[in-house]
Amino acid sequence: MSVQPSARHTPVDIRLYADAAAAGSALASRVAADLRSAIALRGAARLAVSGGTTPAPFLRALASEDVEWNRVHVTLTDERWVPPGHPRANATLVADCLLKDRAAACHWHPLYLPDVGFTAGVARLNADLADFGWPLDVAVLGIGPDGHVASLFPGARSWQGVDLAQPLVPAVSPTGEERVSLTLATLRSSRQRYLLFSGESKLALVESLATADPELPAAALIADARDPLVAYASRGP
Repeated sequence: MSVQPSARHTPVDIRLYADAAAAGSALASRVAADLRSAIALRGAARLAVSGGTTPAPFLRALASEDVEWNRVHVTLTDERWVPPGHPRANATLVADCLLKDRAAACHWHPLYLPDVGFTAGVARLNADLADFGWPLDVAVLGIGPDGHVASLFPGARSWQGVDLAQPLVPAVSPTGEERVSLTLATLRSSRQRYLLFSGESKLALVESLATADPELPAAALIADARDPLVAYASRGP
């Protein structure tokens, strides 16, 4: 199914699967093909993945894909300012599900620095990632029930009007949790952008994005984009 465009938004191409495992497997095949194409064209590929629980089947499937992983640079779309191994860290999911099998050969770029404060840490990460090789070839995003993507939350001004030369922005969740996130400009500049989600409520939300208020981060992601945002989805787990 597709969401029809308005004057201000491109469509969202929604691909529905029987369950999260099937959606994740299909997306892994698509992303692997994108990475191989990027390597063939530019000699390397750059991928950003998200955390949460939904991406686990996708990340496991992607880890076994036949890709020249030693030419792939992987980072996160966002991260909580907690150390690796912490149960709230997105890096923990990536370590458990992606950084193994064939994908263990990739170049991993975490979004956390030990023994550095939050504000100073984000500034350091921006400097460290200056030569990452932007733009991303692929960004795989989830979507929150409130319409947030990465750690760009509705009502927060931190994700708008930021320095376009900086790939990251400090963010604070509605519960006060310190996070770092790729900026809206960084995400929108990605050569390929995918949503991965499950559940009827999120399906209804994504179906409404074409006509949603552009102040909603997920709607801002597709505003004025040239190509549809492709979503891999399932109605249930």
